Order: sequence, then structure tokens, then C-alpha cells
Amino acid sequence: MASLAAGGAAFRRTGIPVSRPNPSRPLSSLEAMARGEHPRRTPLYGALMMVAAWLAAAWASTFDATWLKGTVFAICAAVALIGFLMTFRDYS
Repeated sequence: MASLAAGGAAFRRTGIPVSRPNPSRPLSSLEAMARGEHPRRTPLYGALMMVAAWLAAAWASTFDATWLKGTVFAICAAVALIGFLMTFRDYS
């Protein structure tokens, strides 16, 4: 989060000052957000994990070795579950 230093300059985690047009106005949630902390990033990563698990399972279905196919399916199921939880988590 940003903190106010003397003179009204806001500093992010990196310590780099961020200039604001009106120092008396409080920071909005978008201005105070550090780089890489966007709230929509986690659901996007979860959806990408689900798609990757689906594609890996489709690729694994072509394997002849049953033990290898079962192992890949189990890993895909775990990755898809984690991706589902990341995508459809409840913020309330």
C-alpha cells in the first residue's frame, strides 16, 4: 500500500515517489495498487490453469501406458481444481 511522506509524495513498495496532481486528495484504490496486484489477475490465472489442465488431459488421452495416463489425469484434476478455486472464489 502507499503511504504519505512529508510533502505529500506517495511511495509504493519500491520506495519510488509517485506524483499526484492534488496531494490533499486521498489515494484511490487504483492509485494505491502496486504493480502486479490487480484483483482480476488471480481469476485469469485460474482460468488459464483450467484450460491448461484440459489441454494436458486431452494430450494424455493419446498415451498407451495406462499408468502414465492415470498419473497425468490425476495431476490435471488437481490443477483444474486449484484453477477453479482461484477463478470462482468468493470475495464477500
